[in-house]
Amino acid sequence: MGKEDVGNELKCFLQFQCEKKVTAPHSLIKSTLILLRKCYPARQAVLDFFAELFDDIVSQHCDPNADRLSETLLARIFRSTSEGSFDVQRRMSVESNHEAFSDSITPQSPPHQSCTTGEDEIPVSVKNSIIAFVDQISETLKTFSSESDANYEFIMKWVLQTTTDLSTKYAHFANIAPTTNPIFNLSNPIKFWLNCPVISLMLNLMHCRQSMIDSDVIIKKMIEYSPNSDWICAHFLTSLPSSDVSLFSQCIESLLNSSASPSSVTAILSYLSEYNPRAIINSSRSNIPFLLKLCSSSTPLLNLLATEAVKQINVHMLNDLSKTLTEDLKDEVIYCVMNAPNAYDLLVLVFDACVHKEANEKVTQQALRILGAIVVQLHEFVFSVNISGTVSLMDTLKVNYEKLIDECVNRSNVSLRRLQVRILQLLCIHFGLLFTTKVFHKILDSLKINYEDFKSNAMPHPLLLSLMRSLKLPFGADVQSCFKNAIKEPVMNSPRFWANLLTVVESDDSIEMDIDLLTMKLMEHMSKTCSIYSVFYILKLIQCFIEKDRKNVSKPNHHLCVTLVHNYMQILESIEDDEDTELKFLIITSSQKCMASLSTGQSSHQHILCRALIESEFHRNEKPTTFEVESDCDSNLMQENMQYGHSLKFRKIPLIPNKRENIRKNNGSTGPSIRRQLLYDAVRCCVVDIPSFASLLVECITPDVMFNNLPWPDEDFLKVTIERDLHIARKFEKNPILWDFCGFIAKDGNLHYCSVLIRALMAVQLTQWASATASKEKLGSTQKLVMLIANSELVPSSPFKYLPQIMPSLTPWEIFCVLNDLWRYMKDNSSCSSVRHMSTPTKPYLERLRIILSQKFPGHLYVKIFKGLN
Repeated sequence: MGKEDVGNELKCFLQFQCEKKVTAPHSLIKSTLILLRKCYPARQAVLDFFAELFDDIVSQHCDPNADRLSETLLARIFRSTSEGSFDVQRRMSVESNHEAFSDSITPQSPPHQSCTTGEDEIPVSVKNSIIAFVDQISETLKTFSSESDANYEFIMKWVLQTTTDLSTKYAHFANIAPTTNPIFNLSNPIKFWLNCPVISLMLNLMHCRQSMIDSDVIIKKMIEYSPNSDWICAHFLTSLPSSDVSLFSQCIESLLNSSASPSSVTAILSYLSEYNPRAIINSSRSNIPFLLKLCSSSTPLLNLLATEAVKQINVHMLNDLSKTLTEDLKDEVIYCVMNAPNAYDLLVLVFDACVHKEANEKVTQQALRILGAIVVQLHEFVFSVNISGTVSLMDTLKVNYEKLIDECVNRSNVSLRRLQVRILQLLCIHFGLLFTTKVFHKILDSLKINYEDFKSNAMPHPLLLSLMRSLKLPFGADVQSCFKNAIKEPVMNSPRFWANLLTVVESDDSIEMDIDLLTMKLMEHMSKTCSIYSVFYILKLIQCFIEKDRKNVSKPNHHLCVTLVHNYMQILESIEDDEDTELKFLIITSSQKCMASLSTGQSSHQHILCRALIESEFHRNEKPTTFEVESDCDSNLMQENMQYGHSLKFRKIPLIPNKRENIRKNNGSTGPSIRRQLLYDAVRCCVVDIPSFASLLVECITPDVMFNNLPWPDEDFLKVTIERDLHIARKFEKNPILWDFCGFIAKDGNLHYCSVLIRALMAVQLTQWASATASKEKLGSTQKLVMLIANSELVPSSPFKYLPQIMPSLTPWEIFCVLNDLWRYMKDNSSCSSVRHMSTPTKPYLERLRIILSQKFPGHLYVKIFKGLN
């Protein structure tokens, strides 16, 4: 193109611009493009023309109700069109714009397409012509800027300047009040201006070249117009392809290293973090303080930073940072810890920094300072009535309270533990008594205590005492109920839990427990072979509460009595084992004390305990023997008889080989044993009313007592009660401890309450010794019976106490004669309940004994028995 052609285009442009002549839009666009390319002096004039024209279009976009502007460039351009005169007083509706303001914006949101209707709008054909005209200008500028780097830089400078000027001039039309959130301060202008065709043109021009160098240049140019260009920069960065990590990082680094104010950089990156937070993390690793500040404005960035921090931060990194850091980042760190989704993990990092052996002094001090500030903020949240909502850290700590308690238990640093206990206290106050119960349960189950040393006078752990004291003020006496409710937690508590609970209960008399609940827990642990320590401490708790207040046993408690007996008998079964012998004896001692307290507090408890002990012993000793079980499983009598010859030859009884030996083997020894002595001690602890116990013993041995109220019967009457007498004799044979019980009753002078038992035993002995086949196998039972009677109130002690000594030397018939004389003496004195009331002389009943002894024992023993008889 020659100079003449350029001159003609310049003339066309000047006639329109200076002489205000009518020129066709396409001719005007052609002239501006040629002037931009070929006429360097006219370039700025062309761009000023475009700027003035864009100003008119933006004005119409922002305020359709403006005064008549018939002489504007926009009106003059369209006078030459076939659409007729262009009435600038036509109004462009902005209803769609106002609707757009009510919606939240995200960087990914597409530009809002304005939709205008109504009779006061610009005709659609005219609007389309304006859009087409702007598109032609856009193509002109893109074509020119793409021809050389100098052209691109020249156009970008103009675009940034014009866009900034227009957004500043018409910013008030957005009608959006500034907020404290920098993201909203940028997202609202972006949403408003993307609906304007001119601003969209400008933004598209910026994106025409997205190489690393070009983008870096554009960012630097944008910063020159900050803060008015902040929204432009933010939109430009979010328009970059997220897949190009290097481009993204380079632009962010350019922004961080620019001369823009910190507030502008923070606002731009906060907006960008909603779009690509990881790019900001990767670009800001060397600027940790700024990154922390940025997190307060961007939730996605905070979430990502918190996750990365847990993975990468260690004590060595903190030591290095403490040497180079000059800013105080306490507030930023506190904000991150209290609002991050993994707040507890961040809090653990602070805990570790407080006590880590490799952390330097500055790191330790700052960690304790930050933790103290967090506690202060939690305190203000819990106790301030002006703060609404919830703190993320509180909810996170509630979920992780078990881990927090483990941290408290395992940390030995006093300053750290004090702050951790304070956090637990605030959690309990905020979430109430139900949560406090769970906290106490976890603490009791976590505190380390040597529960194997059986020391019940140990003091509660300082952590537990500190938390209890701090909660008494807000909760009052209700805090003590938390310990009672802690037992209700549906878990199998460890021995550590019960041992710690015992220390608390023994140190505070105001703490109450539910005896029924403890009884239920005792039953649960009795079935677990590994819970013998738990059984011991539960028994100690029951004993403690019974001894603290006798009202706890003033009402009948059948469940507790039966449970104590069941546990006692279970321990007796294994008492002779070598395993945990000391602990078993301690359990037995506690059980005996509990049973003694129960019997003292309520008379019915004696009956329940004694009956349960006696019947449990009967059940143990009278289980079916081995040969009896086998005989039930074998063939019946008919089948057995068929095995012995002809079918007509029957046996009267089944053949049970070695029956007599099996009986002896299953009955076992009747001598004293540890188990028997401990069972006797338990019964003695339970007995308060001995006559009542004697009556109970008779009832347990023979529930269906016949002729109990009749006088002492004659020998001929024995055939009426023989079955009952044999039943009683078998009871004594299978349960040797009955001799001990009767001896205990006899020492107190109340054996006459058991006279039915004595009569039955005497009757069986008389029958056995009168038999022609009598042997001395039963001599031991006879000696026990005679000694029992001699030590009771039924007969005088002397001379009958010497009879067991001479019986081994007597024949069965002589023994029968001696027993028969004793029988007659007791029968003749059956109306007297005590020796003190007996008036019948004993000498007539000892004549046969005197004759026997004169022949066999004429010496010292004879003199002892018969000297001074009346």
